[in-house]
Amino acid sequence: MIIYHMVFLTGIPLQMLTAFAVDICVGDPRWFPHPVIYIGRLINFLERQMRRPARPPLYNLITGAIAVVITVGVTYGAAYLFTGVLLLPLRQYTIFNSISLYDLTAGVTGSLVLAQNGLIRSVLLVRDKLECADEEGARAAVAMIVGRDTKALTKEAIARAAIETAAENTSDAVIAPLFYFAIGGLPLALAYKAVNTLDSMIGYKNEKYLYFGRAAAKLDDIANYIPARLTGIVMVLAVFAISIVKLLRSTIGGLPVMSNEEGHSDEGGQRSALAPFTQSLTTTLRDGRKHSSPNAGIPEAAMAGALGIRLGGPSYYGGTLVEKPYIGRADEPLSVSKITDAAAITAVSSFIGLLVLMFILFGADATYGAADNQSISGNIFTETGNQFTVLLVDKHTSQLHIAEVKDNMPQISKSYGALYGRNDGDKLKEGDNKTPEGFYYITNYIPPEQLDTTLYGGGAYTLNYPNIMDKNKGKTGRGIWIHGRGAERNNEKTQGCVSLSNSDLANLRPFNLLGAPVIISGSLEFLSAEDYKKRKNKYMDRFKGFIGSWEKGDFEGFINYFDTKFRGYDGLSAKNYLNKKKRLMRTNPKRRIVVSNVNIFKEDTAKLMYSFNQLYCADNLLSYGSKRLYLMAEKEDDYRIVAEEFTQLEMEPFIEKNVISTVNKWKAVWQAKDIEKYISFYGSSFTSDTMDIKKWKAHKKDIFKKTKAIKIKLTEMKLKTVSPRKVVVSFMQEYTSGDVADRGIKTLVLSGCPGDYKIVGEAWDPA
Repeated sequence: MIIYHMVFLTGIPLQMLTAFAVDICVGDPRWFPHPVIYIGRLINFLERQMRRPARPPLYNLITGAIAVVITVGVTYGAAYLFTGVLLLPLRQYTIFNSISLYDLTAGVTGSLVLAQNGLIRSVLLVRDKLECADEEGARAAVAMIVGRDTKALTKEAIARAAIETAAENTSDAVIAPLFYFAIGGLPLALAYKAVNTLDSMIGYKNEKYLYFGRAAAKLDDIANYIPARLTGIVMVLAVFAISIVKLLRSTIGGLPVMSNEEGHSDEGGQRSALAPFTQSLTTTLRDGRKHSSPNAGIPEAAMAGALGIRLGGPSYYGGTLVEKPYIGRADEPLSVSKITDAAAITAVSSFIGLLVLMFILFGADATYGAADNQSISGNIFTETGNQFTVLLVDKHTSQLHIAEVKDNMPQISKSYGALYGRNDGDKLKEGDNKTPEGFYYITNYIPPEQLDTTLYGGGAYTLNYPNIMDKNKGKTGRGIWIHGRGAERNNEKTQGCVSLSNSDLANLRPFNLLGAPVIISGSLEFLSAEDYKKRKNKYMDRFKGFIGSWEKGDFEGFINYFDTKFRGYDGLSAKNYLNKKKRLMRTNPKRRIVVSNVNIFKEDTAKLMYSFNQLYCADNLLSYGSKRLYLMAEKEDDYRIVAEEFTQLEMEPFIEKNVISTVNKWKAVWQAKDIEKYISFYGSSFTSDTMDIKKWKAHKKDIFKKTKAIKIKLTEMKLKTVSPRKVVVSFMQEYTSGDVADRGIKTLVLSGCPGDYKIVGEAWDPA
């Protein structure tokens, strides 16, 4: 999966690579308006408006923090508007049918947040001036990239300043922007650039910015905390890579591996070849925290150790001497050639940093992809909200997967190797040694003590083969199990069952599998998150269309969902079944059909099943049960119902549950004295004594205004179903409000369907 994403770059990885490549090849063109210029102008404007030296320190602390929030917020917002709105139309265009023009444009723009090219050019310019003995030119060149005073710098001090800025800016100008690009795209990378610019402009500990710039300095420290440490790691890795390359070049060229001062080229020489790596690592660990900055010392220590030099020490800033600790050891003279080595380390560190961040992105994408592209089953779609388990058998790969459905999303949690029938294809008749393909349910578990363990091993789960769809197709046979593997089975295929190793079968036991769905397919399907959502919406929309045509009495639309080969659970043919439905539509012109626990199972491109609970509510009929619709597609996505199963569920518990829910909600809005919500529980035909719904609302509204807090307690609830659409519920009611309290029997007459009851009558009998 990682290799796949490395070959087919998209999104942020492609943008990062493009930005890095453009920066290396082009740098920052002077003719192009750089974002940092406008960020700097905004900072200057905010400083002029907000910084007040005469005000107390707290004032400047607060206004400085506000300036930081505005600068970073505006920068992020502008970048988000650019990528999320202005560039959005480019998403539909590609180059070579795979490379997004949106990603390329965002990447080219993103090159402006990187400064590897400019950094290396600037550092090498200092080197060139020193090599030409142009110390004044070198001082002018180094003054462009450092904040210290440069007029009195010696040749060695100029080189030291160039190397220090190369080390520190490897983090600030390359690794840190790449890091924020990786986790938040171009907007976050530009927001980091704003933080960095704020620090460089107002984040000083001098009299002018001590308070106004403190928030900028602290935020820069926080923003660079992780990137600086990542830079230390990649810089040490870069030194190791450079050392290995030098070692290999020396070895392959037939030259001595490495000579020490005595001229030896033995085993000790090999250790010397890797000395820059070991010194870089040890110096980073030893001196990385010596710097006054919590971050700058780490890359400087890695660089100093690699070059065998000492960085840091006293420097002048604005005419003031600043004593900085020394980092590294002066094992070698600080020659001009060390600037070249520092530039090389910066270049290799930047490249390794890019690779590390992209590899992390690829790994995260592959991990997400494993769940996204390989673990989101394209055979299960649900809107139940319940947690349940589905077994998926893939005959093509000889695997059984355990799919756990949580939050309406199926995820593969376990996969096991499985054996199936010795003959390929769908089971058609008894004795054909084929494993059936379709939708089944586990009906029972048979423990090993009730089995021939030499054949069936550690137990068996029985399936409801043949189901109604199988029977309608004339399939024969029985006794299809998911069982263990006895000693006599070895690895032979079965006579039609699904077989797991005994240890794998035992791993199924913790799952509540009685009644669990089992999908056996010639080849299962796994989808990306986007494709899964599209497929689910398509299947759900078709299901809602079917229910809607039935509820509205649209017979012509209703019959379009059925195949001519349909046969119902009662044996009726398509013609007789649909005629029966037509008569019911005429007999019950007002009906309500409520579905719940909707699950959609897909076996292959031609087979689909809808499983759901169904409430059918009409004036003279109330029915509640579990229904399964089996569908076939003669052509792509043209699914038609070919079979139906219906199991009547207990009505009284279902009605009771809905009545209790209605009464409790009614009580809650009553106690809340919310007259509009309260009256919404009453039907337009409501009467109580001499009051209709309007008088009842006015009566209750007046009471709500006059009463204090209301507390109601309901007990001893009793229900009586009068007709399919009418229920009488009575209960003991205790009412208290301030000094008022009464107790008695309240009776409510509910009209409508479960889940949509309205109160049409109310009586009160004081105790």
